[in-house]
Amino acid sequence: MSLPRVIAQVAFGTTRAVGKAFVEMGRQAARNATYKQDQAESGGGDSGAAGAGAKGANPTQALSRQMRMTIDEARLILNVKPGATTEEILKNYEHLFSVNAPPPPPEAPAEPTPEQPARRPGRRHTKPAKIEPPPYSHYLQSKVVRARERLEAELKAAEEAEALPKGEEGAEGAQAAEGAKVEEGVKAEGAEEKKGDGKA
Repeated sequence: MSLPRVIAQVAFGTTRAVGKAFVEMGRQAARNATYKQDQAESGGGDSGAAGAGAKGANPTQALSRQMRMTIDEARLILNVKPGATTEEILKNYEHLFSVNAPPPPPEAPAEPTPEQPARRPGRRHTKPAKIEPPPYSHYLQSKVVRARERLEAELKAAEEAEALPKGEEGAEGAQAAEGAKVEEGVKAEGAEEKKGDGKA
């Protein structure tokens, strides 16, 4: 086999593979576009205010889309269990926030240092060891803050969900009871009419 033929085969094969990849990429893009349109039409997409205002949406899912963090991720970041109280969340938050905080600025010396003594010839002058500040991360600190906000929002939503059905149960319960009475009345009238038809 000659070298030009091998080079041509490699080039042809590479071009063919890249061409197939581009064709498949275009097909996938078209499928994604139609899928997102279907989602938007059915109200299940992330259009609008991150999908938080969609009717019938699960409040936990709406909070996850709005805050861009799931409840599980927030629990992992703050190292709390699912039934954690507000005190536990705040305790872990304060610890992680302070650990990832930048160190305080160094204090300026109050008095100028006295002049250095003259060096002796033949001795090496060694510099004092530089004390490195503890590592910190603004990114991790912001993640800790977002995790606390997410867990607090979840607790608030749970409290609202507990308070909301009590008020709705009264109104919905009354409507359901009225509907049941009306249905019973209709059934009773229908049974009387059947009895009357059978006797006549």
